[in-house]
Amino acid sequence: MNEHQLLSIRQRLMDAQKVARENHGPEQMLNNLRSQTRANREICNEVIGRELNDKKERLQRIEMLL
Repeated sequence: MNEHQLLSIRQRLMDAQKVARENHGPEQMLNNLRSQTRANREICNEVIGRELNDKKERLQRIEMLL
């Protein structure tokens, strides 16, 4: 597990603990989940996009060597 994943997991734990302390109603919990889902999707797309670009660059370098 890399450092970024560890930080993400810790953040989610702190968020869950905060929600548990505040005892939000079901609607607020649903809104929080939607917000977290949106943030996670953006992070996922960013990471996947970066990895895809890195792999594309590696492929181009390998093709040039061949």
